[in-house]
Amino acid sequence: MIGKLIISQIIPGGNAMQRLLIGISLLSFISIFPLLSSEAGIDVQEIEYEVINETGLDDVSPDAYAKIEDFLSTKGWSQGVNKNTKTGKTFFISTGTGLISSDRDSKNFISSRQNAFDKAMLEAKKELTTFLEQEIGSTLSNERSSPSETREKERIERLTREGMALQAAKAQAESLSADAENYSESKGVLSLATAGIQAERLLNAEIDRELKNRGFDPDQPVEEQLIKKILESEKFKRAITAAAKARLVGVQAYRTFEIIPSSGRGEIGVIAIYSSRLEAVANSLFSGDSSIVPVGTPKESLKNQIPKNKTALITTFGTQVKRDETGQFAIVAYAQQGSRTKSKLSEKSAYKRAALVAKSQIRFFAGEIMAVRESLEQSENITEYADESSQTDFDESYSEHVNAVAKNLNISGIKTLFRWKTSHPLTGHVIIGVVVSWSASEMDFARETKKRLAKEPKRTKNIKNSSAADTLNDNESRGAGEAYDASGSSPDDDDF
Repeated sequence: MIGKLIISQIIPGGNAMQRLLIGISLLSFISIFPLLSSEAGIDVQEIEYEVINETGLDDVSPDAYAKIEDFLSTKGWSQGVNKNTKTGKTFFISTGTGLISSDRDSKNFISSRQNAFDKAMLEAKKELTTFLEQEIGSTLSNERSSPSETREKERIERLTREGMALQAAKAQAESLSADAENYSESKGVLSLATAGIQAERLLNAEIDRELKNRGFDPDQPVEEQLIKKILESEKFKRAITAAAKARLVGVQAYRTFEIIPSSGRGEIGVIAIYSSRLEAVANSLFSGDSSIVPVGTPKESLKNQIPKNKTALITTFGTQVKRDETGQFAIVAYAQQGSRTKSKLSEKSAYKRAALVAKSQIRFFAGEIMAVRESLEQSENITEYADESSQTDFDESYSEHVNAVAKNLNISGIKTLFRWKTSHPLTGHVIIGVVVSWSASEMDFARETKKRLAKEPKRTKNIKNSSAADTLNDNESRGAGEAYDASGSSPDDDDF
């Protein structure tokens, strides 16, 4: 009955706009009046961590991109293809930044920093992917019009009728909401009044939007407003789409930066590098062929090359290729996670999560499929009226989707190289870090060992099992509250 009442009073013939109005009204009030009717039932050795203190409105705080550009300038590098002045070989540099989404006071702040690095690496890899090849499409259009006197008069009359209809619907909504509120008060059912108010707000918002689209001020009576007569109009539109897809191999994080301003969210910036040598190391990992891994001048052991200063470790993420003591190129991966509480169980969980993230970074280094999609739409309209006034409307939308997929791959030879724990120098959050490594020689050792262990030796017959149990002398238990520190015995080094 209510829907029919609205239709008969407001829309005696009904055009497209009015039918839309009916739908809005019915959808809004259907949530109220069924209740009324059924109420009876109701590799970084240097520290790249920086806290920026803002000093005034005119002071523009440097961001991660600024730090990246400053560093590239000191190296004489630029984004894109570069040449090593010593070897003459080329390499590619791309950069990216990632927002630290969690507030600095959040318990998730440390893990969010790791996520920010991964977002920065995705952005850097996107730059390399689109450099290799991308498909770009674009359209531009510009439309100018000068409407005739007759057509403009008809437009104004039509908009006025529609504005009056919308205004009447708004009055009906207010009346029905008041009826619902009075009814709910008389029956003592407050939920009905709440539903009525919510439905009225929803409907009024829709009506106000439609009034604005027709050039009316929703807060003023329609009959007191004049629709301006259009003399000239121009409509400009732009649409761009871009897509890229490629297999990336051997992309490492060369340098990482962390910027946390005194207010607002921080960000992680990264410089990523690809070269043919890094590709060769990655191909050795992916194929399981240790013969193709490069060899160079020997350095210290991988563990000795890890930063000793934990403050330096705080801003070290991702994979880095290093030479070990034999001169063999190996992969080292750094990852961090936050401990949710100060308990040992929580810290152990953080170590495991960090190790898994580090291993996944080695898998991405071995090869991944990158897919990128972008779209941009812009429109700009200018309208000139008979009263010599004008109005300009600008609208814009942008979307980006970057996806990296590294399918399941059997990898032998990944080991935990180092574990560490410290506090973030600004927030005090506990950081749990893990460093893992892979080398071709350890891959060969792991594969040979797995093959040997898989062969079960033949069992010798008539061998009696020993039933004697080993016995240990129990140490005297210590009192509550005392500390305990000890280590177990080890076999002779010559025995393995």
